[in-house]
Amino acid sequence: MENYGRRKELRNKVHEIFGEGHNTEECFYKYAMVWMSRKCNSKCKYCYQDGDTVNNAWSYEKADAVTSLLLAEGYHVQPLINEWLPEFWDFLKIMKKCQWKEITTNGLVIIDRYKEFFPLLKENGITDIRHSLFPKGIHEKITGRNREKTLKAIRLSKEHGFRVVVNYVVTTETLPHIMEVCEELLELEIDEVQFMNLIYLGRAKDLQKQLLKTDDLRAFWGIWKTLNEDERFKNIEFDFQANFGPCPQGNHVSTKAAEKDHFCIAGKNSYGHFLYITPEDGIYPCFLLSEPQFKIGEVICKNNTYQLDYSNSQDWEKAVGSFSRKNCAATQFLMKTILSNQEE
Repeated sequence: MENYGRRKELRNKVHEIFGEGHNTEECFYKYAMVWMSRKCNSKCKYCYQDGDTVNNAWSYEKADAVTSLLLAEGYHVQPLINEWLPEFWDFLKIMKKCQWKEITTNGLVIIDRYKEFFPLLKENGITDIRHSLFPKGIHEKITGRNREKTLKAIRLSKEHGFRVVVNYVVTTETLPHIMEVCEELLELEIDEVQFMNLIYLGRAKDLQKQLLKTDDLRAFWGIWKTLNEDERFKNIEFDFQANFGPCPQGNHVSTKAAEKDHFCIAGKNSYGHFLYITPEDGIYPCFLLSEPQFKIGEVICKNNTYQLDYSNSQDWEKAVGSFSRKNCAATQFLMKTILSNQEE
């Protein structure tokens, strides 16, 4: 498959091919998200690390070697740096090597060092910068950062010619504010908004009670419909994380893929490989399924050569329980282990 440099575009293309019934023999996808560093200068409550003080990070040499291994095996590699602190700017060369076009940042480095950082991004083929933004009165509480600083980083990114994507994490508290924040983003001429469904897998403990339940998801899709039908927002691209499930409206590629049992593309299966690798060398079927029971392998080093070892692989699909590729595996697990108990 073509390397699109963005996970969303690869996912949508896979959904399109399987949903439309194209020749799937030509679509053996191989994708790996490789989390190379946990180090961060912030402690957001919504983060999967949940303020974790463990700052594991690979050396540049290891990151480059593992990347080369995956590329040689035909994977589309998304290098993931938790925050682009100056000590990781060399890793941008790995981004270029992978032809990956986007980074995610909390914006603090941009505000302090954009005159140095932006030229490096452009030199290494980065076109998209992702920023997380929450509603007024909520942003500071969840991120611990000044909201105006995030807006400043967004404006700087736009002014210097980057495509700006805003990650909007949807919880029961942020759900009612989607429209007002999107109207604010409209004035900033944001290129894309990706809605991210807060997921809980033993992390983000402070926000567990804000997980979206069935009625909340129904409300979200109602807002989604409004946004996509409102002419004011025609220049903003809207996207949603897979753990919202297939889009229930219109003729969306995700819905067609779900009908063919190909919505969830996690793990290694006969149609492709979708992997997530952590700084602790664990290999998992998805970044939303990274608990011990889902581990399918690990990165090992033998004779100074890195390898992907699946000798102790677990049956992660069994760990999900009644797994179906009609929906996101992580959502299925969440509904059975957390939300079902909350709704009782």
